[in-house]
Amino acid sequence: MKGKLTVKIPEARGLADDADAYLRVYVVEDKLIGSEDRLAIKCKAEKNTGNPQWGLEETKGLRGDDYLTIKVVVKNKSWGPDKALGSVEFSCEELIEKNSMGGTFPLEEGGEIDITIEYEPGSAGLFGEFESTSDSD
Repeated sequence: MKGKLTVKIPEARGLADDADAYLRVYVVEDKLIGSEDRLAIKCKAEKNTGNPQWGLEETKGLRGDDYLTIKVVVKNKSWGPDKALGSVEFSCEELIEKNSMGGTFPLEEGGEIDITIEYEPGSAGLFGEFESTSDSD
């Protein structure tokens, strides 16, 4: 799965009113013994709101061949360990076939999140820069 990954997460709704919710987007790699979550995108917490407006739109170059899923995790920042509010996973195999996946997804601890994930085949350089393999460029 070498190419360009674009993640769009404008908002979530229906979280606890006092939530300090933040996002992490991971690319899950297949390893010899199990799998490993690699952090791809971070988004700061929206404080004291049940309807965070992250407005996230970020693009990353992917260089590996062993990606299994793209995992979006929503957590609540707190004084102790941060509490997971929910997660959504997208199959990389399905994303390669469709080039785009998304919708509104429920979170395990209540509420929902809007997510769009787009994939464009190509090659990513050492620092994540992207070169398209399509003829339209």
